[in-house]
Amino acid sequence: PDGDLVAVGTSLNQQARAWTRHGDAWTAVATQPPTEDQGVMEDVAANADEAVAVGWTGAGADRHAAAWVSTDNGATWGLELPGGDFDTGTGVTELTAITVDKDGTFLATAIDQRADPSDGDTSVYRSDDGRDWTKVAATGLDGPGPQTVHRLAKTSDGTLIAAGEALDGAHIGPVIWTSTDDGTTWQPAAEVPDGAP
Repeated sequence: PDGDLVAVGTSLNQQARAWTRHGDAWTAVATQPPTEDQGVMEDVAANADEAVAVGWTGAGADRHAAAWVSTDNGATWGLELPGGDFDTGTGVTELTAITVDKDGTFLATAIDQRADPSDGDTSVYRSDDGRDWTKVAATGLDGPGPQTVHRLAKTSDGTLIAAGEALDGAHIGPVIWTSTDDGTTWQPAAEVPDGAP
């Protein structure tokens, strides 16, 4: 809200990292280390009260979804390991993208291997605070083969846009989906860029 910028990502050895920018300089900030050896912050969004970064923690193939919450404009981050769908072994291996919906709640996408263990599908989750998440009964982001959302955005009229990749014939290609009902129903765009995702 104060106009500062926040960036999230990972270090070379896959430790979750965050940076803030006040004016001209970027500064690394404290992120609570994951309980496992690795963790990646994939995306970040903020409402008027807090910022939430999403990604995964774990080691090797044993990943599970994670969220980090900052209540001080990105200066420090606390790791949240939500239970329920996000417990280790449930099939939700990571949160891939996040945005703030028009009501101020957080909307995130996840890789969900429950219906498709080999490739995974995309599930949608909603949270008021980045700590407790509820699955949205969303349609249109799943199907045969892998689908992954890499970025979520909300337009000024409340339309949600998801950009990512999906199986197109025999290869993975870029896809853009839109939702006009708060993330419940998603439609693929008729035209997408050519080439790799």
